[in-house]
Amino acid sequence: MKKIHYGILSTASIVPRFIKGVQLSADGEVVALASRNYQKARNMADQHHIEKAYGDYDELFQDEDIDVVYISTPNYLHYEHCMSALKACKHVVCEKPFMLTKKEALEVFAFAKEQNLFVMEAQKSVFLPISKWLKESIEQKLVGDISFVRLSSYYAAGDDKEHWMYDHKKGGGVFYGSGSYTIEYMKYLFDKPIISSQGNAIIGPTGVDEIGTINLNINNEHLITTTISRLAPIEAEAIFYGDKGKIKVPFYWRPKQATVVYNDEVIEEVHLPFESEFVYEVDHINECINKGLLESPIMSKQVTLECIEIIESIVEKDYK
Repeated sequence: MKKIHYGILSTASIVPRFIKGVQLSADGEVVALASRNYQKARNMADQHHIEKAYGDYDELFQDEDIDVVYISTPNYLHYEHCMSALKACKHVVCEKPFMLTKKEALEVFAFAKEQNLFVMEAQKSVFLPISKWLKESIEQKLVGDISFVRLSSYYAAGDDKEHWMYDHKKGGGVFYGSGSYTIEYMKYLFDKPIISSQGNAIIGPTGVDEIGTINLNINNEHLITTTISRLAPIEAEAIFYGDKGKIKVPFYWRPKQATVVYNDEVIEEVHLPFESEFVYEVDHINECINKGLLESPIMSKQVTLECIEIIESIVEKDYK
C-alpha cells in the first residue's frame, strides 16, 4: 500500500499522541508540522523526528509532499482550516467537534466530494480494540439485551478564563468539546436510529456549559444518559446494563479494559492494551485513502452530521 504522508496543523496537546499513532501505523508518516509560532512547530517537530516545520498554516497547505492534513486547531477554526486544506487538494482528518453547525459540515463534505478528496471527523474511540470487543459483545448478547447505558466523564477546565474553551461562540463548553463521544460511540456500538434526544446544562459565569447531560433514545430499545463535567470530578466510565448483567468500561473514550459482572456475581475481566490510542484510527484512514474512498464507512458523513445536529439543537435550547 502507498505510504500516506501527513501534515499536522497546530501544536495542541493532542498532537504528540496523534503523531505517535501515525508513526506506529503500517502506512503512515508525518512529514510536516505547522504552528502560528515557528519555534513551537520546530521544537515539536524535532522532538518527534519530523523533518519539516512551518510557522504559517498556508505553507503547510501548499506542501506538495503532504497527502492528508490532520486538523487539531481550536473548534471555531475547523471550518476555515478544513476548507483551506481541501482547496489545496489535501485529504482532511479534523478533530471533534467536526464543525459547530450542520451548515458548515454540509459545505465541507460537499466541497470535498467536488474535489474528490477524503474527509473524516477524528473519533479514535470507535476504532479501539475494546470498542470492537464491546460491539461484538452487544451483538452476541453477552449480558443479554441492553436497555440502558450510563456514561460519565470529567475534564478539568483550567483556570485561564480567557481561553477559547470558555467562549461559547468559539465552541467552548462541554457539549461542543465532548458531546460527540457519547453520540458517535453509541451510533457505532448499536448502529440503530436515534429517535429522540435532549440535553440540559449549568451555564457558567463566562457563558459556556460547565456541566451537561445528554439523553438519547436509540430505536426505542436503548436509553442512553451521559453527564459531562468540567466542575465536579465525577467518575470516568460507561456502564452497559443488560438483563443478564452489566459491562463496565472505564475511560470509555480511550478504554483498555472492561469488566463484565453477571447477575450471579461472576466477574470477568477483559484487557486489550495498546501502545497508541490513535494507531487504529490512523490505519483506518490510510486504508480508506489507499482505496480511494471519499468518506469512512465507520465515521461516515451521516454519523458526523447526525451528531452535529443533536449537539446544535441542545446548545440552541440552552442558550436561548
